[in-house]
Amino acid sequence: MATGAPSPSTGFGPQSGAFDPVEIAPRIFLCLNSEAAGPRYPTSSIRRGLALRCEARELLEEGLGFGVPLIKFGNVPVFPGSRSAATRSSAGQTVITIRFVLDLVETTTIGDRTAGRQLQSLRNGFSALHRGHPRLRPAITLASSYLRRALRLGSRFERRAPVGEAAVSYTIDAGQSRIRVQANLDGLAGKGCTEIILANEQGGHYFDHCLDSGGLDLHGQALGSWDESTGRWASFIDARDNVAFTLHAVPGARMFRGREVERGRLAWAGLNYVVPPETSAFAYDIHVGTP
Repeated sequence: MATGAPSPSTGFGPQSGAFDPVEIAPRIFLCLNSEAAGPRYPTSSIRRGLALRCEARELLEEGLGFGVPLIKFGNVPVFPGSRSAATRSSAGQTVITIRFVLDLVETTTIGDRTAGRQLQSLRNGFSALHRGHPRLRPAITLASSYLRRALRLGSRFERRAPVGEAAVSYTIDAGQSRIRVQANLDGLAGKGCTEIILANEQGGHYFDHCLDSGGLDLHGQALGSWDESTGRWASFIDARDNVAFTLHAVPGARMFRGREVERGRLAWAGLNYVVPPETSAFAYDIHVGTP
């Protein structure tokens, strides 16, 4: 099941980057990375969840990985900036538990300076408009790109006082090519947020094809940045490596599919659950294998 299986009760520090890769399907491994793989992205300081690797090639890019919690206050998301992890193996399964501390907020910059609140709010509004209105996305993307160039706008993630934490347990069953994700959200529920998100993302250049049980079949640019998936299940496919991951609808949650690729800024694709802010626990399965 595992290549160099981890020993029981092995602990990792808050910024730990790895455990021995676990083979979940032929040629396909799960890894724990400390930051986005490949080029340095603006989001690289976010602590990631489990990442896919096909043989020696990491497939994460700018994606957040599997089972990463974040919360939103209106249009403002807060991301995990630190984590600690432990792993154990027993009865043919590997169990990894990660404690995520949510303390990172994206800020808009003008050159090297942090932008004012009005510009921050404008950028958050553009993002919400882009996700909520698919027909306007080409025009919004064009306007956003123009403003970034004209005003030398950028972004960085700054650490703030933690708004909460969540413990996520991953039970890896290689025999079933399945990851059971169980998130304890007690440390986030009731914090005054508007929603909690469990992100399940990998690299956008690799996973550029999405199918679902309702007959959806989208490739590349046809995949929007944030659209609700209403089928019983949905899958993202990496045709180059013949790898796919599949998630199912879960009662009490909405599932959204998305993909964004922009040179030097964005390279993610995934299926994210959105749950009410009072949710204290959430569980689901991820199936990994060939399409």
